Amino acid sequence: MEPMPSANFLWDQVCIVTGSARGIGKEIVLTLARQGARVVINYRTSEAAALALSGQIHDLGRECLTVRADVSRPEETQRLIEETFHRWGRIDLLVHNAGPFALKSLADTSIEEWQELIAGNLHSAFYCAKYALPLLREQGRGHLIFIGSIKADSLRARHHACPYGIAKTGIVLMAKTLAREEGHHGIRANVINPGAIEGGWATEARREWLLNQIPLGRLGTPADIAGAVLFLHSPQGSYCNGAVINLDGGLWL
Repeated sequence: MEPMPSANFLWDQVCIVTGSARGIGKEIVLTLARQGARVVINYRTSEAAALALSGQIHDLGRECLTVRADVSRPEETQRLIEETFHRWGRIDLLVHNAGPFALKSLADTSIEEWQELIAGNLHSAFYCAKYALPLLREQGRGHLIFIGSIKADSLRARHHACPYGIAKTGIVLMAKTLAREEGHHGIRANVINPGAIEGGWATEARREWLLNQIPLGRLGTPADIAGAVLFLHSPQGSYCNGAVINLDGGLWL
């Protein structure tokens, strides 16, 4: 395989993507690796999928590190960051993608489900930032991208998704706070809010209704999200800080 040209802006950059064994996270990892990055595949339970993805990355001729870590736990998130830094001595991009999702009314949501959804989505975002920031500050550069959710930058309620919606809206405010507080350290923070994405919460039962509501007439794809990550981290996106990009095909205009 011919090596990628060194002029590529991602050549040998170190990029962590949490929850990246499958779905959107997997596509982000592959997109970054194709552009020359050294990538960290993070998973909690999907070991077989993570190892298969690692094989794909190696087939591309790129380096990768596979780390099992539950980022809803601070000590495991810290280990993920430390293992990455120990391996390559730098972190250029951290994409916070991991997070459980459930559709259930607030009245039917158990205490355990509430805690899991908040910890898996919001607490994990804080832990990622908390443990990455000292390294990024020392470098004098770095980029945090958070994968939010449709309407996360508004106070519009989503039916049967209260704890998830609260967590994702909190992530938007966290990212904007980081953008303001850390910009002078050369650190940026941005958010991508996916809408109805193939393979996600847009199930077959909802598909026809969604297609009738989306002006573009199609569901989004993981590649759409990965493309936004690539833009935000590119030289063309380098002035984006505290930005929220809504990728929903116009569903909630």
